[in-house]
Amino acid sequence: MQKTIKKLLKDHLVQFVYGATDGTVTTFAVVAGAYGAGLAPKIVIILGFANLIGDGFSMGASSYQSTRSELQQRLNALKEYKFRIAREDKSINRSLEKHLSEDY
Repeated sequence: MQKTIKKLLKDHLVQFVYGATDGTVTTFAVVAGAYGAGLAPKIVIILGFANLIGDGFSMGASSYQSTRSELQQRLNALKEYKFRIAREDKSINRSLEKHLSEDY
């Protein structure tokens, strides 16, 4: 259990810090603006929680899309690499066949 928590923190620490900072700043801005507008404290609290939930969803969805795009980019690069290797193998084989078929 301890290793799992450490691994999660290690793998996701940057996202956690970024999300926490972003969530804190934007939630403070919403709450301060609502309070400054003279809204009732109950409404200010509701807006703050709504903002936290929205920020959390947004950060999670963005992280998922980013990770998915990065994986797709790596897969495309791997396909291109395999294609080039196959093409070069064919070229090398043709060259070898040509040289081996020549009479010395």
